[in-house]
Amino acid sequence: MLAALEQAQVPAGPILSVADQVGHPQFEARGMFERVPVPTDPGDTVLLPTFAPKLTATPGGTEWAGPPLGAHNREVYGGLLGMSEAEIDDLASRGVI
Repeated sequence: MLAALEQAQVPAGPILSVADQVGHPQFEARGMFERVPVPTDPGDTVLLPTFAPKLTATPGGTEWAGPPLGAHNREVYGGLLGMSEAEIDDLASRGVI
């Protein structure tokens, strides 16, 4: 497909998957991914996309990867879904949540 577009002089390029982007030299050179600490595992990090565009005076960045898995279970299951504490405790004890 790209060859046909090039032959017709249509500006085009490949659409890269996230896996392709992570290892792509252009994405690396522009700092398009950053390692952010994982709050539940000190010393461990997760690779996340950064902000675009990057501005010199205000480049932005990710301060944290988010809350630990299950941090809002009671709020969601109890507050939003109306489950009782006993029901939530039962799910947690069985490893469902």
